[in-house]
Amino acid sequence: MDDNSFKQLRNTVSKSVFDVDKIEVAKSALAKNYITSAQAKELLSLINFESNRLTLAKFCYDKTLDQQNYFTVYDTFTFSSSVNELSDYISKQRWLIPLSIDFVQSQSISHWNIVRF
Repeated sequence: MDDNSFKQLRNTVSKSVFDVDKIEVAKSALAKNYITSAQAKELLSLINFESNRLTLAKFCYDKTLDQQNYFTVYDTFTFSSSVNELSDYISKQRWLIPLSIDFVQSQSISHWNIVRF
């Protein structure tokens, strides 16, 4: 997501009072967009409760272009159990290999190529 679009998303999310509303806004915006790990970290910092932050972190992982840097979101969590749960979630996602966005658009296919190791 480009910087201007992300700034608008961040502002819209921050205007919501309740975490559930913030998460719905974020999910809606990310339905057809991808973000960086740094942008995911910013979104997560807007969520008040740890359990809700974890829910959004799992969703954002699948919409993150630089998943190799997703470890940077770990410091948005207070509890190591949340970091462990997110890490476990990520390790279970490794059997999915994302294709490049350009390739996906040129082929009119789903953005995931399922490959089992």
